[in-house]
Amino acid sequence: MDTLPEPILFDILSRLDSADVTRLRLTSNTFETLYPELRSINLQCTFKWFLHSSARVSNSSNSSQTVTPFKTVLINLISDLRVVESVRIGITNTLRYLPDGYFDEKEDDLHLTDVDFIMEWLPRVSETLKSLSITDFFIQSVRRRTNVLFLISVYCQNLVDLELKYAWLFTLTLNPMPMLTTLTLEQLGLDHSAFADAGQNLVDLELKYAWLFTLTLNPMPMLTTLTLEQVRFSDKLLNELNECFPNLQVLNLIDISGLVYPIIRLLNLKSFHFAVNSWLALTIVTPNLLFLKLECSRTGKLFVEAPALSEFHLTLDKAGTFSIKMFENLNTLVLESLHLDFILSVFPVTYSVENLTLESREWTNGAIGESVYDLGKVFSIFPNTSSLCIKSRDFSELDPSFNLIGLKTLCVYLAVVDPIVIFSSIASVMDECICLSEVSVVIKHDSAGDAYQSFIAKCMAYWPLMKWKWGTWSEGREDTWLSF
Repeated sequence: MDTLPEPILFDILSRLDSADVTRLRLTSNTFETLYPELRSINLQCTFKWFLHSSARVSNSSNSSQTVTPFKTVLINLISDLRVVESVRIGITNTLRYLPDGYFDEKEDDLHLTDVDFIMEWLPRVSETLKSLSITDFFIQSVRRRTNVLFLISVYCQNLVDLELKYAWLFTLTLNPMPMLTTLTLEQLGLDHSAFADAGQNLVDLELKYAWLFTLTLNPMPMLTTLTLEQVRFSDKLLNELNECFPNLQVLNLIDISGLVYPIIRLLNLKSFHFAVNSWLALTIVTPNLLFLKLECSRTGKLFVEAPALSEFHLTLDKAGTFSIKMFENLNTLVLESLHLDFILSVFPVTYSVENLTLESREWTNGAIGESVYDLGKVFSIFPNTSSLCIKSRDFSELDPSFNLIGLKTLCVYLAVVDPIVIFSSIASVMDECICLSEVSVVIKHDSAGDAYQSFIAKCMAYWPLMKWKWGTWSEGREDTWLSF
């Protein structure tokens, strides 16, 4: 490997875990020479490393098992590099998900947001550091509050990208961090949201698995992307979100709890994903919104005013009261519910929709109630649909008595195959849609046997000029497309 050009070797070293790089230094003089020029550190503690670290085998008679502690390795790495621009430290998933019996909560050898440990290395790299990611060891950090965010704000004035996970943050004040544009906080306890004081130029903020205790936020006018996932807060805090982040363009609220009457009024918002268990009343007034995705198990009232909307995904189990204004620019619509017939009745006639997906969410045997809907009614509401995707328990239960000359592509997802019945349904569609040029049929994976093969052969023989696509689907996986 020493014969390779130095730029290629340097690129190889830059992509490896820092522990692997350290081992490679011992095998190559060229690697040893290039090593000090590296500008990034990526060090992840494995279960084997954790188990064999000196803190766990110091009392063992077999001292040969002892390895250098994780924190010591990081300090040594930083000492060996001339310039450090990126530091990424954490633990592997294998270590994170082991049973509690493996760990002693009193130990702190992997408490990576410990202030004393941070002070050993952060001041050394602070002037050049641009990216910092720390994933703490939850077992050791869950009961230990840390002021690491304050230290980062003091020392890292040139930091652009910051990611903190699995820590308990405590801070009463932060210094401004004018260069920071991306902030990710995941699985944290937050005693104070003072990071808002420091992030005046923050562009991208991601916060996961936290309970926000504060009801006071400072304006963050530069923030354009905000993701909150598995976060608990109140309607009052959501009202402040509208006021403090006036220039948001992308907002993702995933698995949020504590909301009762959420209201979203953001003039510059272009993309909004809202996934909750339930709401009593949801109001969305967003004049420039282009993409909207709503997911909910039980809904109350829903009011949407988004005249520029071009793509809308709506997933509901139990529908409440709807009020939807005309979507004059809506091009793509995805509806998923047990009550499609009711939801369809709420929509006004919309001529702009060209791509339509309907999913009844009933894939098991039994009555499907309101999920049975009349395709004639569908096309009377969306008369210019040219691409239709149907995800139904049984395609034959849908009423195919409609006349839509403009339909060009059809995709059907099926749970079971009865070749005779399904062929008859497909034939009726072919008769009604004279402009149809492409048909995709996707069957559930465990139903794709000889009957499916026979059905495929029959369809291709009857309509040889049609462009056919055949595939299988299964829960939680991407569709598999077949070749013929």
